Amino acid sequence: MRFNNLLILLVLFAFGLLYAGDRDRVQGPIMIYDNGFVPTGVDYWAGGGAGIADANNAEVLFYNPAWKARTKYTFLLGGVRQFEKRFFLDQNLEVKMGSLWLLPSHLLLARQFNRVTLFLGYQNIYHFKQKFRMQIATVEHPEGTGEFISNTEDQNIQNFFVGVNRQIFSRLSLGAQVGLARFYFSGRMGYGKIISDPAYSYTLNFGLNYEMNDRIQFALAYRYFEPLTYKFKLSAPLINNADSIVYISKESKRPFRLPWFLDFGFHLKPADFLDVMFKVEYQEWQKIASYYPNRLHMAFGASVKAAERWQVRLGAFTGGRFPETKNGLEDTPFLTVGTKYRLISGLTISVSALSNIFFIKKINDKARQIERSQILFGMQWQME
Repeated sequence: MRFNNLLILLVLFAFGLLYAGDRDRVQGPIMIYDNGFVPTGVDYWAGGGAGIADANNAEVLFYNPAWKARTKYTFLLGGVRQFEKRFFLDQNLEVKMGSLWLLPSHLLLARQFNRVTLFLGYQNIYHFKQKFRMQIATVEHPEGTGEFISNTEDQNIQNFFVGVNRQIFSRLSLGAQVGLARFYFSGRMGYGKIISDPAYSYTLNFGLNYEMNDRIQFALAYRYFEPLTYKFKLSAPLINNADSIVYISKESKRPFRLPWFLDFGFHLKPADFLDVMFKVEYQEWQKIASYYPNRLHMAFGASVKAAERWQVRLGAFTGGRFPETKNGLEDTPFLTVGTKYRLISGLTISVSALSNIFFIKKINDKARQIERSQILFGMQWQME
């Protein structure tokens, strides 16, 4: 019992310490893209991302390390396809975002030892890809010369982690996860090339899971990403007086920051064929820039057992981004749907889709709506 009390105090102390430290690290405004977060877990996101207390879904381990394993061995594998988004701010500027296969987008192995579960894994937690073409304008041709210059940007963060959870009492579990995050940035600015050295940081997840009875569970989870600073080099051609081209390089530093998340989840099983899930998430956006208000994000989900081997999931959630007050993006909810099929005992395959439409506030007559969607696929294998 002394060990259990010590573990509880350690988790509570870590929560308070990390929160207090964030308040001191607030710096100037850093651009954070709303579409950068990559969903992890096919079944999890098919239910709107609400299932952090879902007792029957091992994918919860990516978000709540206190999830109590039901089998001795667990293997998860998944990928995601992000579809291209396009919008126009004016007649001379075209912007595209996304459009990438991430395979695998997540991978996890878990092993249960009596009341303790150990797990390790990989996840692509952030990806942002942008390409835009801008028409060249000059003093002589302020409306544009008919020539276009293209800029691209590609940012990725992969997280390699290990975790542990322990059943403290008969119905309470605590868990912790620590990860090594690798950041990489590349792109082009016109005729210049941008490339960064890999930058590294760490991630921390803490969670608890309380099983009130066989049909009701509660969960609390905290996710943290330590800010990092990466170096990047811009190499661009320069035409000198002799009409020859030389390349010059300039090295710069830039910080990268993500908000931390505090989640509360509820899971209810009103019937043998139906599961209902709810989650509320607090996002600390003031860690990014002091003038951003912090934000609540809510998610709802349901799982229906359609047949002996088939399961259907539905969900919805708010986008969880900060809507700009001027010339920004108006946020609308995501809708999710997915299906799961059990091939043999313990082995299932899943497919789910996320879809969302949101709008640019009307800047001019050329403003367009943005459509954003993703398809996820995965496999889950649990063995006694």
